[in-house]
Amino acid sequence: AAKCVLSAYEVGQLESLNQGCIKGLEDIVGVSRDGRLFATVEAGKALRRQGRVWAQHVLEAPVAWILSALYILATMLGGGTPAAGLIAALGGDVHSASSVARGVGIVVDAGLYIFLPLWITVLLRLGQGRAAFHRLGTRTVVVGDVPWVAQSAEAFLSKLFACSYSIASVNVISGNAADHLVHRHTHRVVRGTLVAVGRPDGRLNGLASAENAVNLA
Repeated sequence: AAKCVLSAYEVGQLESLNQGCIKGLEDIVGVSRDGRLFATVEAGKALRRQGRVWAQHVLEAPVAWILSALYILATMLGGGTPAAGLIAALGGDVHSASSVARGVGIVVDAGLYIFLPLWITVLLRLGQGRAAFHRLGTRTVVVGDVPWVAQSAEAFLSKLFACSYSIASVNVISGNAADHLVHRHTHRVVRGTLVAVGRPDGRLNGLASAENAVNLA
C-alpha cells in the first residue's frame, strides 16, 4: 500500500491553506462560516467591479450596433448629416450639385458611414473609461490555473456562452499558468484579450516556487 508521510510542518501548511481558502470565500460572499453578515465586503465588491468592466468589453459589439442604428435613423429621419450641416452652418453651399462644399460634405459623411462601427466603438470605450484601441470583434478569455480548475472554468464558461447570441459571445481557452500556458497561448494574445489567472498563495513555503512561476508567466 502507498504511504504518505507528512511532517508536522507540512500538516501545518495544509491546515493554513485550508483555513485561508475558507477565509477567502467569506471575504468574497460577505458571510462568515457561521452565517454572520460582514459590514464591508471589499473582495466581493472588487470582483463585481472587474466583472462589470469585462461585461462592457463583451457587450460592446451589440451596444455599438445599436448606437450605429440610432445614428443612421437620426440622420435619415432628420434629413441631414453632420458634415453637411456643419458646412451649411459655416455658410457653404450644400445644395448646388457643382458646389465644392457639397462634394466635401458628401465625402466626409460617406467616411463617417463607412467607418461607423469603428468610431462608434472608440467613442463608447472612451465614454466608459476603457482602452480605446483594443481589437474590434469577439473577445478571447484566457483562464490560467491548475489543470482541473482551468479546464472546469473553460468548460463552464464555454457552455454559458454557447447559449448567447453570436454578437455577444467570447472565445475561451485555458492552460496551466505554471506549465504550458505561455508556450501554448502567448502567440495568440492580442490587444483586448481578457486574462484570468489563479495565483498560488506564496505565503506558504510549499507554494512559493509555484507563485513565482505564475508571476513570470
